[in-house]
Amino acid sequence: MFLVGLLLTTVGLFCFAASQAKQAALMFGTVPSSSLQRANRGLAWALLLGSTLLGISTYGFGVGLVSLFAWVFTGGWVIALALSWRRRVAS
Repeated sequence: MFLVGLLLTTVGLFCFAASQAKQAALMFGTVPSSSLQRANRGLAWALLLGSTLLGISTYGFGVGLVSLFAWVFTGGWVIALALSWRRRVAS
């Protein structure tokens, strides 16, 4: 379940990055439409809520929240590395 939660959180953070103009331009080369940005933001919130519920239901409240913070940290680190790598490749 730990890897499922990590995957949900990483995809959710990726959707958050895709919902913002600057990060989407770095990742895809174009800025998505405003309706697609809203859809990505909604999907990101749903995925993060799902990973929160997964962590709490699997590990209990205390350890579930700690595992959620670990997933968010690791997923954010992966997204930050991906964005910086794309910036270097583009220039």
